[in-house]
Amino acid sequence: MKPSKEIIQADACKWLYKNKGLGAVITSPPDAEEVNKSIEDWREWFLMAVELCFTATKKDTPTIFYVTDRKHNSQVISKPEIIFQAARNLNRKLMFHKIALRKPVNSVELHRPSYTHLLAFNTINKAYPTNIQGADVFERGKVIYKNAMGLSAAITSVKYAKLFTDTIINPFSGSGTVLAVAETYGVNSIGIELLDEQIKLSKGIKISK
Repeated sequence: MKPSKEIIQADACKWLYKNKGLGAVITSPPDAEEVNKSIEDWREWFLMAVELCFTATKKDTPTIFYVTDRKHNSQVISKPEIIFQAARNLNRKLMFHKIALRKPVNSVELHRPSYTHLLAFNTINKAYPTNIQGADVFERGKVIYKNAMGLSAAITSVKYAKLFTDTIINPFSGSGTVLAVAETYGVNSIGIELLDEQIKLSKGIKISK
């Protein structure tokens, strides 16, 4: 049976607050400029968004974040630091922390690091062997659209989440890479996105194995 793919136009945080326990969450919460907030306000908003992702995840299934640190006034803004704070607040356990390379090894970028964090959490301590989780450090893979999740990272996330559930939710689904990978690998998916142009892009993506 072909998996379902549903894209809902809504404010992600409001939707997460109302909807609980539908499946695993795989997502990349947006940066400050994408939600029109100052860095200080964004830190609070980001913490809230991460906590909502945790509480919306189905019991005993993973919540997976794909996040790239940013620099502001020469200071690195660590998104994992905020995510770990939320995890401690809600007693979520780290299943894995991987590095997806955005650029070749030994690269340096001015505005943000040349790598992205891939972090998986759960309410239970159920970590699968590394041959199922995938490599600890890997190239992120092709990017379908600018700032989208790399295909290799999306595949790693979807295949891992599939061990726990048949449904994946991306509350900040953007151009739909995670949804398309879920469809390819036989997993139902729900994407939440506010912008018309992003929804249009996500409906058109098709990915083959």
